[in-house]
Amino acid sequence: MTENIISSLLHDDYAVTFAPALEQDISDTNLFLQKHNRGTLPPDYLHLLRQSDGLSYNGIELFGTSTHPRPQQGYNFPNLIRVNSTYLKYDFFQKKIVFGRLSEAVLFYNQKIESYTLADRINLRSRFETKNFADFMSVLQNLC
Repeated sequence: MTENIISSLLHDDYAVTFAPALEQDISDTNLFLQKHNRGTLPPDYLHLLRQSDGLSYNGIELFGTSTHPRPQQGYNFPNLIRVNSTYLKYDFFQKKIVFGRLSEAVLFYNQKIESYTLADRINLRSRFETKNFADFMSVLQNLC
């Protein structure tokens, strides 16, 4: 099911996609995450990165292993290391990987309970959780 969701997003005319992530960049990102007690990227998210190193769709941003300059928008699409570096000082994010954002929400993977979560960016209250990336993306697409 993950493959179907990813394929539909990659072929959507409104999605901004990037070249697939390099295996070395994935390895470097996982090393950073492990070093900082975040765990490693889950297999279904790795599947996305091997198709597109990040993704922007209908207000949803899913971060990849590399920063992607978007000069026409005056914006650099951030990478997983940069984004997760900003959360290192917060105990709440131990064993969690921030992998995206949507408006006023943060998207993260919780290693402890093996779930994808959309939470309010300010108070971090969970709005919903799913056990796999495909279900998570289905819910997000229905929200947007």
